[in-house]
Amino acid sequence: MNSSRFQHFLNFINRINILLISIIFIVPILLIFNLKKNKDIHYLLNLVMVMV
Repeated sequence: MNSSRFQHFLNFINRINILLISIIFIVPILLIFNLKKNKDIHYLLNLVMVMV
């Protein structure tokens, strides 16, 4: 296996991990804020679907 290709693959995985972590942190915060503003569950579910 080419080492540069492997390095590129690692960078790609790193980027995905950062994205996942940010989503895991951001979604609950958004949900909490939106829950305080309105109680519409369908709206929250749609928001989560858009994020993912």
